[in-house]
Amino acid sequence: MKRIDQNMTPEVFAKVLCSRELGDDIGRVGFKFVRNMLVGINRTRSVNLTDIAKGLKENIRLHATHKRLSRNLDNPELAANLSDRLLNLGAQRVRPDTRLIVNVYELNKKYARKVEYLPEPGLESDSGFKVCEILASNPGSERYLPLLATVWSEKVPGYISETDEIRKALRRVVKATNGRGMFYFDDHYFDGDSLRPLFSDPQIRFIAMMQNSRLDALYHSETCSLQSLADSLETPYGRTLFKLIPEGAAGTSKNTDMDVFIHAGAMAVKLPDCDRNLRMIALKTKNRFTGETST
Repeated sequence: MKRIDQNMTPEVFAKVLCSRELGDDIGRVGFKFVRNMLVGINRTRSVNLTDIAKGLKENIRLHATHKRLSRNLDNPELAANLSDRLLNLGAQRVRPDTRLIVNVYELNKKYARKVEYLPEPGLESDSGFKVCEILASNPGSERYLPLLATVWSEKVPGYISETDEIRKALRRVVKATNGRGMFYFDDHYFDGDSLRPLFSDPQIRFIAMMQNSRLDALYHSETCSLQSLADSLETPYGRTLFKLIPEGAAGTSKNTDMDVFIHAGAMAVKLPDCDRNLRMIALKTKNRFTGETST
């Protein structure tokens, strides 16, 4: 395993990142580019290419340095190699209980006109590129380690669907980590409909908040909604927590401590048209303001 020290210099980190253990040979030109970029970013604290070129302070015209860096940035084979290397490096720190957080968002290019594969202007959902970012974080840790980020639009050659792009990213991480870790899907972006195609992939171990509680599941060969199963589920594990309710919320006239009893349980279920065994976890809360609810 390659050990990464926070005090490691950019030059040393470049050697670690470009070592043969992490991927295909990057070549001398590729290594020089990586080292130059890391040194320039470290010196200038900027990712602007002109600033990086200035930070290198080479004894040649600034335009020549800028042109060389730009040419290497436009090398798709080098970009793919570096992406795999960074993923393999980060995967060495992933444990079986590591959280692999999946976040999908839009990269808007409002004023761009000549960016390759830029979607046609029109609907807001088509105004930019989609990004799938996967971060690793161990339980009890406040550190988040970037593993992979993929970018696409519907104009990219070979594009099939958004779900297919996300699945490809997940499988790359599964391969690099040898199946270690548990995927956590961002509940602000994913809903039941977008997650269903991913549920059937046996390589993907996941935890996901199901916002669409009307989604049907099979329990003892009977079709039931997730909400009805959650309402009827026994929840033997519980604990009382205290939450600060600010003045004005829930009709309070001052800051108030609210006691919340949280209890949970789980049951084995299947989704229609999916042979994979899944477990539904129901979380129930009870307090004096809203009564009892189940999720």
